Order: sequence, then structure tokens, then C-alpha cells
Amino acid sequence: MKQHLLSLAMMFAAATAAVASVHASAKADSFYIVTSVNSDEELKKSSLDDIRRIFIGQRTHLESGNRIFPVHSDLSRPEVKAFLDKVTKMDSEAFSSYWRRRLFSGRGYPPKKVKSDTDVLDYVRERKNAIGIIGMPPSGQDLVTLPTQKKVSEWNQN
Repeated sequence: MKQHLLSLAMMFAAATAAVASVHASAKADSFYIVTSVNSDEELKKSSLDDIRRIFIGQRTHLESGNRIFPVHSDLSRPEVKAFLDKVTKMDSEAFSSYWRRRLFSGRGYPPKKVKSDTDVLDYVRERKNAIGIIGMPPSGQDLVTLPTQKKVSEWNQN
């Protein structure tokens, strides 16, 4: 009986570890670009190039004149790394260096950096025309996931 329980416990532990590993890898290779339902339609229909330009400071306002507020969590997070790699074509070090040079030359301010996906979502909810990068599908009817969201494996095919 003890042998049977030990075998079951080991099988459960192995299954739990496998599920955790799959979940971690799924999260590491995906990101979501979100904005508020109250944001301007122009922002909700942004192309990937528009989003790239927003996060590197080349586009700060919509055609209506309304300011855009980009936000992301820590640059070491997998979803932010994936976004930087696939959308801006920079790694986190190059992105930080790029923004240091722009700040020093007085040519803009980097996207707001917060601690977690929850903080990104709070920021997006609080500001019209905020746009953020998160690693989990957003919940709530007050948020819109831009249709440009893809998994990294899909980006590699393009």
C-alpha cells in the first residue's frame, strides 16, 4: 500500500512539473498588446509598425492630437523581451541604450515602466490612449487586445 501511494505521489509530482513547464513556456513565448475600450479607435486599429513607432518614441500622438501613453513591465520579463525582439527588433539592452541616448539628446521620454502585468493593466485602465504589453490574456470588458497579438512561433514564420 505504501509503495502504491509513493508511486502515485511521484506520478502526481511529475505531472504537476510537466504542466508547470508547459505553462511557463507558453507564457514566455507570447505577449499581448492591450488598450482601454475608451481609447480612440485609431489606437485600437494600430498596425505593428505604428506600435513599434509608439514604443520607440517616433509616434507620440494620434492624428486627433491626443497623446499616446505606452507602458510595459520590467525589461527582463519574457513577454517584454519577446515584444522588443519581434516588434522593435531590439533586445532589452539595446532598447535601454536607445532610450538613454534619446533622453540625453532631449528627443523624448521612454515608455512608462511598471513592476507587473497587473500594474500595466491598471495604468491602461486609468489613462485614455494608454497602450501596454502584458504576458497574459487580459480579463475584463474594459480592455481591448489589439489584433496584432501573436505568439513568437508565429513571428518566426514571417
